Amino acid sequence: MIHWTSAAIAIAVAFGALSMPNSSYAQVQPNAPSDLVTLVSDATLCPSGNANRLGLTIFPDGSAAPFSIPPGLVLIITDWQWGPVFTREANHWEIAELTLETPQGSISTVAVSGNTTPGAQATSNSNQFTGSNPSVQTMIAVKPGLTVCMSSSRDVRARGIVHGFLMQDR
Repeated sequence: MIHWTSAAIAIAVAFGALSMPNSSYAQVQPNAPSDLVTLVSDATLCPSGNANRLGLTIFPDGSAAPFSIPPGLVLIITDWQWGPVFTREANHWEIAELTLETPQGSISTVAVSGNTTPGAQATSNSNQFTGSNPSVQTMIAVKPGLTVCMSSSRDVRARGIVHGFLMQDR
């Protein structure tokens, strides 16, 4: 009888540990809708001069304002979009990079995406644009003082959009 009771307790403890939330894995998510961030290109080059700065935040009412990460918070990037990029030729493979830059121009590439233009040679220019909507498989945390940038292999001024949210730095 004691043997079965010990086994039952051991099984209950094991399954309880599996079903209980682990406090060491704090959830990374926005606390309120106002924490959501959408960044777009602001037609300014990043400090390195090699990429387009995503320096405008778009508010729910459609207005825009310059963006910087407030002290004590981090920007969590969840996905990004790029394009359209005019490639000047059909069936061209285009690569886009999402980078973070310091004020001194140091560059860290945090995401890369590629896509090809549709169509065949000698067709109209309307099929020579490309873009993509890549997801970030693991979130990217960006601290204050860094600039979010986007470029493509064909166009340093390529347009980009970043989605994410602000949260307290831990």
